[in-house]
Amino acid sequence: CGLGRAYAGFDKAEMALPIYQRALETNRDHLQARLGLADTLINLGQMDEAATCLKETIARRLDVPGAYRALVNTRKFSTEPPELKSILDELGKPAISAGEQYGLHLAAGKVLNDLGRYDEAMDHFLKAKTFKTRDFDVHSYRRRIDSLIGLFDAGLVASKAGYGNPSEMPVFVLGMPRSGTTLT
Repeated sequence: CGLGRAYAGFDKAEMALPIYQRALETNRDHLQARLGLADTLINLGQMDEAATCLKETIARRLDVPGAYRALVNTRKFSTEPPELKSILDELGKPAISAGEQYGLHLAAGKVLNDLGRYDEAMDHFLKAKTFKTRDFDVHSYRRRIDSLIGLFDAGLVASKAGYGNPSEMPVFVLGMPRSGTTLT
């Protein structure tokens, strides 16, 4: 599946497809192969095939929230689909994790948004957001930022002084990841 992800990451979906198909021939319940195949089919514009793959993933009870989330993004809904009731039923189960609730609320929100039921959709999106923020680990985030700061220290910058183009025109801006700044 790693090779399939690599092909997909380099916009080579047509090369990823047989990799995922071969993996599923070996193990029909291989989650990464199933979701990778569905994602590849979506990237190739084969939405019906992707939906079939995702419905089978749900039927096999493999990452049901992730599969529903991908499934509802294979089309736009103009009438209420049976999947919405199934998603809401999943949300009603007592033993689902915060991560599972996150995916299911996003899936429900997407369907309801398509149907023009915006207040209900927003309720689900807001609930999803609360579950996502519960997973945020500020200590891990700080360690990651500290490691980036440590990596790009003055010594590294000085060691690269001879590299680059001698042009005075700036071409690269280094900053904090996702800092939200704009270049003007």
